[in-house]
Amino acid sequence: MQPFPRLPIDPADQTEVAAATQSIILNQLAEGVIVTDAVGRITMVNGAAAAIHGVARLDIVPDSYSDTYQLFTEDGRPYPPLDLPLARAVRGETVREARWRIVRPDGVEVLAIGNAQPLRGADGKQIGAVLTLRDETARESAERALFELNATLAQRVEEQTRVAEQARIEAERASEAKSDFLAAMSHEIRTPLNGILGYADLLLDGRHLEAEDQRRLQLIQGCGAALLTVVDDILDFSKIEAGQLTLDSVSFPLVSVIDNTVSIVRGGALKSGLQIETRIDPDLPAFVHGDASRLRQVLLNLLNNAVKFTPLGSVTLMVRREGTDERGYDLRFEVTDTGIGIDPAQQDRLFKRFSQVDGSISRRFGGTGLGLVICRHLLSLMGGEIGVESREGVGSTFWFTLTLPPGEWPTIEHPGAAVDIDMGGRPLRLLLAEDVPLNQELACAVLEAQGYLVDVVEDGAEAIVAVEAALKQGRAYDLVLMDVQMPVMDGLTATRHIRALQSPVCDVPIVAMTANVLPKQIEDLRAAGMDDHVGKPFRRADLYATIARWTGPQREARPAPASATTDGSNTALDGAVFGALKDGFGAERVAALLDLMGAELRDRFRSDEDDRVQVAHDAHALVSAAGMLGFTRLSRLCREIEAAAHGDADLLPLIHQLEIQRAEVLGTIHELKAA
Repeated sequence: MQPFPRLPIDPADQTEVAAATQSIILNQLAEGVIVTDAVGRITMVNGAAAAIHGVARLDIVPDSYSDTYQLFTEDGRPYPPLDLPLARAVRGETVREARWRIVRPDGVEVLAIGNAQPLRGADGKQIGAVLTLRDETARESAERALFELNATLAQRVEEQTRVAEQARIEAERASEAKSDFLAAMSHEIRTPLNGILGYADLLLDGRHLEAEDQRRLQLIQGCGAALLTVVDDILDFSKIEAGQLTLDSVSFPLVSVIDNTVSIVRGGALKSGLQIETRIDPDLPAFVHGDASRLRQVLLNLLNNAVKFTPLGSVTLMVRREGTDERGYDLRFEVTDTGIGIDPAQQDRLFKRFSQVDGSISRRFGGTGLGLVICRHLLSLMGGEIGVESREGVGSTFWFTLTLPPGEWPTIEHPGAAVDIDMGGRPLRLLLAEDVPLNQELACAVLEAQGYLVDVVEDGAEAIVAVEAALKQGRAYDLVLMDVQMPVMDGLTATRHIRALQSPVCDVPIVAMTANVLPKQIEDLRAAGMDDHVGKPFRRADLYATIARWTGPQREARPAPASATTDGSNTALDGAVFGALKDGFGAERVAALLDLMGAELRDRFRSDEDDRVQVAHDAHALVSAAGMLGFTRLSRLCREIEAAAHGDADLLPLIHQLEIQRAEVLGTIHELKAA
């Protein structure tokens, strides 16, 4: 193959080829390029630059750049010619990422971004300047659209957040209004019910009733009890919705609770001609740990439903032990009836709120449709399950399963102790603060029938005066029964005033007798300093038991003089109270209580004194336990700290006293355990 011949190249031709090549390359670039000579006159505009400007004009000097190419600053003002990037490059400056606007001859506005720098020859001298630029209009439009979209989205999110927040506020208001309504309705219904049930109960105790009168009184009592059940169901359901329904676990005798529950239902069933049968597994544990009252509530609901929906035949309660594991005893309860039964298609509605199997059942048998919903929730809280097996026209079996841990056998008994006599052998003196004459008369009749001595005042202010006066006269009250809603001064305010008095007046047990039984209301009672409460309408047995709890041998110890201590050298401990406790409970049980007391002392009052709510909580937690064990000085001090924390008093001196007493009591506990 012959090589191409080498031909001589004319220098002029070579220059022309280089210039043509350079022009082609520049016109192929996507970026615009504008070149000037040393004085700034435009000598070259490539195709991209001409497209961006909409025109390509040469021989333009720097003073005419803006007018010729219609150049403006970003905010729309005419661009000063000598400040333009290309003009500055002619003066020897280098400019990076400058921004300006171009209005093309066709009226289209373009955003340009470019760099400009001097052009220098081989000798380093400036021979011109070059500007490279690109069209950023599309990018700017996209960014603006994105910004506007983000702004719109942010506005929508803000609007939706505002709507959601308003909805939350409205929901909270509605919930609060519902709670207030329930509290008011509960109070208004329970107050007259208290009189109805109380007087019916008293009249039924009479020995000279005609048979027909007794029957009518029993009907009144039954109707009142039914209405109270409706009120309690609605309140329980309200607690469920608010997440405030809690369990109170204690050790209790299982078979006794079952027998007692069946006894409550048996009377009404026998009057209806129904047989009530029980089949109790002999292998059931004697004592289990759980919430006995809630278990009784579930059983009562199922048994009452069975009696209600069984016109003829029988109702049978079967309880058996199915096994034992590390969690406790696996128990199964079944309530079987020979009643109307339930269509399988309707059974899924049974455990839905406000629901019965159909409208005719609601009209025929009544009820709120809440009982089974409450049962299901209670069993869920206790870790159990509930279900039903039924055939229409044959009968139903409602069952539930539950696992309960082993309970503790009772360790002490108090044979012969009477609830109406204190440890000194005298009748107990009670103060009743109640403004409704009907309730005054009923409560006095119930209390005096048990042997209590009762004084009555009509408001909280009178209660404060009476408590102080009784102590000065040497006949201090053993307990105060305090209504909450009273004129002049309510029960909560009165209780706070009493707790702020000097010892021993401030230590009198105060029990609320109130129709206010919602969880928040109970919290308010405790926070005010009340020791316990009895709901209206009250059952006599519950009232007597509550009074006995706060006035019996294990009541909270009242401060005793220093001479009552064991040897006079340890004033931290009331020896008489501690000795009585040890005799009643036994050394082993008391040692365990001392351990718990020591742990509580070490763990409590670790927050800053500025956290007054926590300080009050810690103080309240120790008042009763310290007094019961005989640490009466500590109990009294905790009572003072609690009252001060609820008010505006300075807590620092009291906390300092507490630190001293904490050390003394911990030392005493160590000595008692070592003895």
